[in-house]
Parts: sequence; structure tokens; C-alpha cells
Amino acid sequence: MERDIMISLGGAFATQQRLRDLSDKYKQCVCLNPECGLIPITNPEKKIWVCRACKGKKIGWIWLPCSMKLLIQQLYAAQLAPRLMTEEMPKVMELLVDE
Repeated sequence: MERDIMISLGGAFATQQRLRDLSDKYKQCVCLNPECGLIPITNPEKKIWVCRACKGKKIGWIWLPCSMKLLIQQLYAAQLAPRLMTEEMPKVMELLVDE
């Protein structure tokens, strides 16, 4: 029984490592509004950082696998809006509210 557990954990870790850690990393900006979490419109050269959904300007960066970015874009094309929520969002929002 313990052997089966170790094999299943090893398979999960190998899958996670292949799909997330060893794939092409892509730096993606995300709206930090806890109710939003969508991908905002950004143009670093013109310093444009705006989320169309909530009209917010609090934008953060996360690292995603390139395949996840492509999946999100295809879901947007199918009129589905996946929200990118991270554990750090509430902490970041508390710091921004206190300032």
C-alpha cells in the first residue's frame, strides 16, 4: 500500500514538473482586484495598465506556463472568462488599502 502511494505521488510530481516547471515560462500581468482576476490591457512602452472589466489600475505579475496562457486565450475566444486568483492577492490588497 505504501508503495502505491509513493508511485502515485511520484507520478503527480513528475506531471507537475513537466507541465509547470520545465515548460516555457511566460510572465503574465493580472488584475489584483479580488473580484476580478482577469488579464488586463497593458502597454509598457506607453505605460498603459488598465483592466477593462473592473476599470482597475492595480496590476500584478505572475509566471504561467505558455500552454496555460494559450488555454486562457482559447477560453476567452469561447466567451469564457477564467479568473486568475493567487494566494498573494488578499495580502497585496491589504497592503494597498493601508497606504
